[in-house]
Amino acid sequence: MTENKCKTCVHFERGSWHEEIDPDKSYQLGGYCTLLNEVLSMTNSHLWAMKHLYVQESFGCILHKMIPNEK
Repeated sequence: MTENKCKTCVHFERGSWHEEIDPDKSYQLGGYCTLLNEVLSMTNSHLWAMKHLYVQESFGCILHKMIPNEK
């Protein structure tokens, strides 16, 4: 079984709700991944202009294993 570090990876930033939806601005289940956005932008030209790519809570990623000197 593959270890799923997606939600604890240094490239993942958990999203928070806008204060109009939740006055406490609590955290969402998903968030943004700069690494995944960069990788997918290489072959998806419409993603080049995006700074962040939203990742659902159920998503699992192993890209952190491919980076030798992770922050």
